[in-house]
Amino acid sequence: MNQRSRGTARRAPTLAPLEGEGQGEGDPLKMKKRSEKEHSEREEDRLLIRFAADREQSFDRRKALTHEQVCAHLKRKLSVRPIDK
Repeated sequence: MNQRSRGTARRAPTLAPLEGEGQGEGDPLKMKKRSEKEHSEREEDRLLIRFAADREQSFDRRKALTHEQVCAHLKRKLSVRPIDK
């Protein structure tokens, strides 16, 4: 019972039809958004697990680079080269 005389704010008319849905369960829009987020996170976890398993199977320690090798390669690749005139 929102009354302007008491200084309470009214809800936007576009949300009014949804207010009655899911009473006692919280805001249905928030619940839907939370459900979609949880689904997205589960899907992301599933894909990351598959990606990690594929990487683990294809990893060959003999071909792996050391930290120093990677940094040296990046330094050479990112070094500033003089501009040819």
